[in-house]
Amino acid sequence: MGSRLFPSHSVGVYDTLESVLFAPVRACPMISGAQDKNMATAKVVPVGPSELGLIAELYNEVFTPKEVVEFFQRRFRGRYNVAMMVAMVEDRPAGFIIGFELMPTTFFSWLCGVLPDFRRQGICTQLIQAQHAWATDHGYQLMRFECNNQHRPMLHVAITEGYDLVGIRYDSSSADNVVIFEKEL
Repeated sequence: MGSRLFPSHSVGVYDTLESVLFAPVRACPMISGAQDKNMATAKVVPVGPSELGLIAELYNEVFTPKEVVEFFQRRFRGRYNVAMMVAMVEDRPAGFIIGFELMPTTFFSWLCGVLPDFRRQGICTQLIQAQHAWATDHGYQLMRFECNNQHRPMLHVAITEGYDLVGIRYDSSSADNVVIFEKEL
C-alpha cells in the first residue's frame, strides 16, 4: 500500500458506471497540522476512480465490516462531484475522506477515516479542511455530514471545525443515534 503513487488523473465519467460523475482532480492546498509538535503534517492528495482499491484498503483498516470496491461504486451511482482524497504522511497513506454533492449548493462528507497509527495527530482535521477548501473552490455553500453518536472523536472534530449540530436521527442498522452536522462555507 505504501508504494502506490498518485499520478494526476483526468477524471470524467466513471469508467464502468455511466451515471457517476467524478469531480475534476486538482491540487489541494497542503493543510499543515504542524502547529503542535505532536501533530503530523499530511499532504492531502486528490485521487480518482482508479484508486478505489486503495480507498477500500484504507476503509477496511479503519471500519468494520470490511467492504470491497463494489460497495463504493454502488454508493457513487447517480452521485455528482464525487471527491476522494488521501492524506499522505512521509509517502504513506494515513487516512482518507470521501464526499459528493448532496444538493447543488450542499456538499456531503460521506466517509472520513484515519489509520490507527496516525490518530490523534491532526490528520482528520487536515482532511476535513482540505475537503472544505475543495468544496468552496467548486462553489458549494454548505457542508453536511452525519456521525454515529458513539464516535466521540469525530463529534469533537466537528465542533472544533465550526460545525453546527442541526439534527439527530435513529439509525436501525447501527442501533445508534446519528448526529447531523452542517457548516456554512
